[in-house]
Amino acid sequence: EFEYLLYKQQAYQYDADLVVLVFQINNDFGDNHPNLRSTEPEYYPAFKLTDNQLELIPATKSRTVIKQEARSINPIHDALYSLSYLYRLLVDRNYVRVITQQNFEYQEEWIAETKDLTDALILQLKDAVEANNSQFAVVVTPRVTHTNPDYLTHLLTFLDTQSINYLDLNPVAAELSESEYRLACDGHW
Repeated sequence: EFEYLLYKQQAYQYDADLVVLVFQINNDFGDNHPNLRSTEPEYYPAFKLTDNQLELIPATKSRTVIKQEARSINPIHDALYSLSYLYRLLVDRNYVRVITQQNFEYQEEWIAETKDLTDALILQLKDAVEANNSQFAVVVTPRVTHTNPDYLTHLLTFLDTQSINYLDLNPVAAELSESEYRLACDGHW
């Protein structure tokens, strides 16, 4: 949803010939649903789908509150924040994201909802881009092994059904080891 909001609020001004959505299978589906998001949903705007219409849900807390709450919930963060000047500096300047809580119990209904919500967000972004006389395309990044394989199948089927141009990097990645296209410290490529 951040990509759609960014385009609607700022990026449309660049009057681009082509707008490319880089879709990270690892987290972009889940991050579109408040119960599956890897960050605290109350600190970020979100969308919900009501009668096939996207409805914006504004953030309910300020980002500055994250640091105070994290100190009381995350003991590792507590220790590092009190003992390391560098860590404290990085957190205070928002270079380090502190995860205070995460729900790993995925419910099937959430997964179905996030697919529908993601589809709607991609269509809204596509419509906004095309209304600005730009072309729209999607790049699908390689998924990591722990990612729900149904997400990739769903996304590619949806893009085909909607006649959205895309480049799927998964076939190329399948011929490489993950260390050849991913950073060793995280799942980004």
